[in-house]
Amino acid sequence: MALLRVNLAEYLRDTDKGQLNVPVPEPLFVRIDQLIEIVQDSALARGRRLGDLEGNELVAALIFGAPKTDKQLVPIIERYREARIYEAFTDETRTTGKRKLPARGPGRKRRIGKSV
Repeated sequence: MALLRVNLAEYLRDTDKGQLNVPVPEPLFVRIDQLIEIVQDSALARGRRLGDLEGNELVAALIFGAPKTDKQLVPIIERYREARIYEAFTDETRTTGKRKLPARGPGRKRRIGKSV
């Protein structure tokens, strides 16, 4: 495997991109869309314009902002492992029942899932 050289002074967001290609639970795709809406609505309310925020940038920002110590990171992993599906949605008030998830496809904007 060849080593990649990076300039430590460059902006992280401007470096070459790689693909994570890791499977995640389907409801988390809805959560990504919901978090993007929250950020964009908040920025607009404060008079800030972030420009387009896409899922890959949000995920990269969350990874970058993740705790760096086991003391902080382990409880997050444990919490995730015990989380129920309803907890993935920022707008879900029910703890039982069914919810439709939007179809996902390449290049298509997803619509946030609605309760059934």
